[in-house]
Amino acid sequence: NVPSPTAMAAPIVGLGGNWGLESPLLASFLAVFFQALWCVRPFRRAVLALPPSNEKIASSVKLLMSSLFGQRTASPKSLLRAAFPPSLLDKARGFLDVVDDPSEYFEAALSVLSESGDAGLVDAVTRHFRARVSEVCECACGQLLLEPMGYHQCSFFVCGSVLLQAEGGSLAGHLRTALGPSCPMPNCSLQTLLRRYVVQPLPSVITVAIVWDVEPLAEATAGEAARTILSRVDLSIEVPCAFEGGLPEGAHSRALLLGLVCRASEGWCGFFLDDEKRAWQWFDQLSSAPVGEGWSVVVERCESLGCKPAYLFYAPAKAD
Repeated sequence: NVPSPTAMAAPIVGLGGNWGLESPLLASFLAVFFQALWCVRPFRRAVLALPPSNEKIASSVKLLMSSLFGQRTASPKSLLRAAFPPSLLDKARGFLDVVDDPSEYFEAALSVLSESGDAGLVDAVTRHFRARVSEVCECACGQLLLEPMGYHQCSFFVCGSVLLQAEGGSLAGHLRTALGPSCPMPNCSLQTLLRRYVVQPLPSVITVAIVWDVEPLAEATAGEAARTILSRVDLSIEVPCAFEGGLPEGAHSRALLLGLVCRASEGWCGFFLDDEKRAWQWFDQLSSAPVGEGWSVVVERCESLGCKPAYLFYAPAKAD
């Protein structure tokens, strides 16, 4: 069953530094991380279709993917420990140790998979999660002339503090642009604007990471903050409106909300839409349970558990 609000009422666990192999936080995040990957059907199919390999990362990921959500007899945490040798968990710990903010954990964990010597697994991570972005810093003063900065990323970041504000608007409205630093030009006190251009093709899954740059507003509980943010989550986004750069002919213009991963009081949990039953499924590192139909049941559950929304996953409306 989904844990009661009482069991989840403790303060949010500190998330820095304690990533030892026996760390409950490490096990919780990785168990939820791989269940979230399992719920992304195109990626799951790509991994399960990989030919047999002796490469450690690819063989471990494939073994775990074939065990999750089936007729399993062990918890996801136990399956994780069985599939991954200590050396790989130690590699994951090394990647996550250097990350300062939980909004970057997903990116760091995918980087571990990209270290694989199996070209098929690396290609699956790239095609389904990694986007090419060109970012331009602009200022209304018209004096700022900077070259566009290009990079690859697996998550698009949105500030939680902005979404908590009454004038924050919907989440999709913050994917295309973001506030940048103060303008460095003389005699200008304006704040710059970062405009993001996504280079085609887009990955098959759009991952949005919510940065909790400040704690919830003083007058709001963690549950109230979760409800405020989730009420501004778009259940579908029009891709041409959410990102600069347009779409190639034949590309899907709309993406639907597929899932949500949250930080909870004792670790991590996820909510993903079962596309066959059309109902939301909850899971953590130990178990899973249905929570019902409609986004409202997810919002209510997150509020009651005091969860902090961390990642949102969108997939093309007609994705197979």
